[in-house]
Amino acid sequence: MRLSRRSKRSKTACLIGLTSLTGLGGCGVETSSNTAPPPIPAEVDRLAAWMTGSFEASPALKVDAGFQDLRINTCRIWPERVDGRWIYLEQATKAAVDVPQRQQILCLKVDDQGWLISELFEFPSGMSPDAHAWKDPSSLNRIDPALLSPLEGCTVFFDGDDRAFKGGTRGRGCEGEAGDGTYAMTELVVEATSFSRWDRSYDEQGSQVSGPRSGPIVFIRR
Repeated sequence: MRLSRRSKRSKTACLIGLTSLTGLGGCGVETSSNTAPPPIPAEVDRLAAWMTGSFEASPALKVDAGFQDLRINTCRIWPERVDGRWIYLEQATKAAVDVPQRQQILCLKVDDQGWLISELFEFPSGMSPDAHAWKDPSSLNRIDPALLSPLEGCTVFFDGDDRAFKGGTRGRGCEGEAGDGTYAMTELVVEATSFSRWDRSYDEQGSQVSGPRSGPIVFIRR
């Protein structure tokens, strides 16, 4: 989603680190104590609200070999930061909710080109939170954002309106989960009461090697 010229002037500045004066990915901007930070665009706040909550996979794709009965729980974290809206994501199967498959941090913001984006970060080795950390967002305060590892190429770029945000990754820069030279692509459609996510990995020849084949998995807000 590209914002208007007026909205671009109010793009969020990257905040210096939560516990130090170090910003993520070298984009820290130190602001004067007498200067109020620019406001977070309304589109960012709306997307963050729609992406926050507890969701379960619709059974519609159970016939697909790539289907898993997943649960996703997300919560807002670090509300004092002014460089975007930060979200903790925890994914697990229904059969093993105490053993997360995925624990990641998302940063929703407007980039320097005016695109509404979701950047993806991993926890440093040995610093992943306990399962169900989404129930206590303050437990994530022990994590220094400056130590998070950005997943290069996995940023999702959104277009949207009052009804839905539609987006996806670009190019082949997002490494596949197997880590064996494959690349991954993600498509997302986020609405107020649900979202659909289509994660697929491909080999160097462009043949799909993992992920649902018949369509995205739809997650319903519980």
